[in-house]
Amino acid sequence: MASTQAELAELEALFTTLHLTRIGTYVNVAALCTASYDLLLNLHNEIEQIWLAPWSLPKVLYLLARYYSVIHLCIVNGLSISTGMSDAKCVFFTARISGGPVVFTSLVNVILLLRIRAIFDMNMKVVYPVAFLMICQFGVELSTTVWNAMIVRRIPTPPFIPWPGCLAEGLMRQTLLAWIPCIVVASICASLTVYRFFAVAGITWRTKASSIDVSPLFRQFVWDGTLGFILIFAVNVTCAITTLTVNNALADLPSNWLIVIYALVGAKMILNLRVTAKTTTSMGTQETTLYSDASFAPNPRARYETLELVPLPRRRSSSSEA
Repeated sequence: MASTQAELAELEALFTTLHLTRIGTYVNVAALCTASYDLLLNLHNEIEQIWLAPWSLPKVLYLLARYYSVIHLCIVNGLSISTGMSDAKCVFFTARISGGPVVFTSLVNVILLLRIRAIFDMNMKVVYPVAFLMICQFGVELSTTVWNAMIVRRIPTPPFIPWPGCLAEGLMRQTLLAWIPCIVVASICASLTVYRFFAVAGITWRTKASSIDVSPLFRQFVWDGTLGFILIFAVNVTCAITTLTVNNALADLPSNWLIVIYALVGAKMILNLRVTAKTTTSMGTQETTLYSDASFAPNPRARYETLELVPLPRRRSSSSEA
């Protein structure tokens, strides 16, 4: 009788794990669909503003941020539905795929750092501390990922069931160390972006919304940055909470959505700025947008003249010259 109850408990645990694995597959497919849908939705702007533009650092960063996420998620979903995977292959791909978020967050952090550098008019007293925090974030993420990759092992599955993907586990609780610096960096960057907007626009608690007059480019610059940092903060908090509270096959699930959020934020920070620059020019405004291979570094004080994307000599508009 006792053996029968034990067998029933094992069978119930088996079906529960299989059900959670299927949910994880659905969520991963949804993440891939979201990244692909956004890519197709903005493809016309991307072709005009990115593919046809001269090669530059922002262009390279955009392409890596945009397409790395789709390729990574395709590999993850392909492995999650394959059957008959050997133990060695399961451990190999699990260890390598777990490094995906580390590479990707570090890549997008370069875009975020350029954004901070831009809105603070290349003030190195701000840029260097943020860069140091991002380097610390990369170091903690990398060391934690390597640690988990060294001890990851496969969870045995019944040989008579064509189990999709593979079940592997490491020390998931230790990955909390990687989420903490991500949350700190995202919150600091969001706070700096909001502070800079208020400082440049001369906004105080008595300022009326109708009296705020800033360049459309700078407004787009700040809006994308603030919203992006908030989304990154939110997804990192979600990952940290999941790491603490979930102890099953869904524990590592938000990491794929983290890649989607980072991809959307990094790509839109570059693409939306170029689309806005084209729109303001076609409307006959006096704003001039300058691009370079170096970076995008605006002069946010030029609220009525130009938003320069590189540290080039400032140009005064015809309205200011008059």
